[in-house]
Amino acid sequence: MKNKVEARASSKSKELTAIRGTAIWAFNQFREDALVQLMIDLMEKETSGLEDGQAEIVTQSLEKVALHLSAMPDKFWIRTSVMEAFDKFKEAFLKWKNINGSDQKSIESRRKVLKKMRDERHKLATVTRKNMFILSQALDLKLIENIYEALSLIPRALPEIFANLGKALLRINKKKTEG
Repeated sequence: MKNKVEARASSKSKELTAIRGTAIWAFNQFREDALVQLMIDLMEKETSGLEDGQAEIVTQSLEKVALHLSAMPDKFWIRTSVMEAFDKFKEAFLKWKNINGSDQKSIESRRKVLKKMRDERHKLATVTRKNMFILSQALDLKLIENIYEALSLIPRALPEIFANLGKALLRINKKKTEG
């Protein structure tokens, strides 16, 4: 079914169905669509990078996302795995933003760091897929709404640069309400 994603928990035989509008569905959209579109927008800026003020907006947004992820209850071990994967994604962006210049060496460096971001996003996706049942118990819709609000700061402040991310966030919101 188009509206459902099914996965087995890694150590349990329970099935989990992530239906549109649920916290696990929204988290999946965050990792599958929003973070991917953020990286596509950054890829389009690999020749010049971002200006300091622009990079600071992205940094602040990612910091807020990390803070909201830390609001997952401590009793779930998955909290540490998700936070660690996202923190490495954020750290890779911090390296990306600190590469100055538009020469070939700078472009290649940004490309290499963007690959690291992609790898870290993939690790977050793997942790999520393997532990959907546990993660579904640790997440709630308010936490996810806070994550999306923090991420939306980027396209609201810089719509011409982060158009793909903005479209992804609109698409996710539309899918959520069409359920």
